[in-house]
Amino acid sequence: MYANRIFVTKLAHEMTEDDVRNYFETFGELIDFYMPFTSEGKHKGIAFISFSEADMKAAVLEEETHLINGIEIVVDEAALPAKAAGAQRPSGGAVAPNGQVRNSA
Repeated sequence: MYANRIFVTKLAHEMTEDDVRNYFETFGELIDFYMPFTSEGKHKGIAFISFSEADMKAAVLEEETHLINGIEIVVDEAALPAKAAGAQRPSGGAVAPNGQVRNSA
């Protein structure tokens, strides 16, 4: 799953999870989506997204500019979390940047 994962940042607080999902679904099937929120219910301005195919990820990374609702965001290849290397992840969960497994439900 990590082979086809991207890291997205500079997400404006007015962007919703649906806004971000809908934008990246134009590149292909998403198999994992993690957008962390604070305890106050606001997203942290980042997301980790995994695509079902490598060419979908490549198409995203080839784009020089990404705009959601007219606001430019930053997209890069996601680095493999050190603690998650070789670790199994339960179905429906997400691995946070610190390597902790979280349920996405």
